Amino acid sequence: MNPDPLVEVNPWMAVGFGIEDGDLVWLENNHGWCRMRVKISHVHPRAVVAQHSWRYPEKVRENDFCAYESNINVLIPGGLFSKSGFGGARVKSVLCRVVKDEVLDPLLEEWR
Repeated sequence: MNPDPLVEVNPWMAVGFGIEDGDLVWLENNHGWCRMRVKISHVHPRAVVAQHSWRYPEKVRENDFCAYESNINVLIPGGLFSKSGFGGARVKSVLCRVVKDEVLDPLLEEWR
């Protein structure tokens, strides 16, 4: 288990975007955006691998547990189904942009 949603990024991509292991990034496309913590991993250099269905159970005061803040599913276009009626190929892969979150993480600051 991990306290934050993770996105795996290739070391070469990380250098190109100026991000390091543990940094917060935004993943975004024309359907939405989400915020995740970087884990440097040996995935394909032009791909990222993100955890799905993330929510924050400790944020119970929110009606949706802040499920849309860091949930990769918001980048997936709705209404696309395969012949079986379930998600098709786009459920597994969509284009997105990776942007380093320059805002200081308040939880990190508390631990310093």
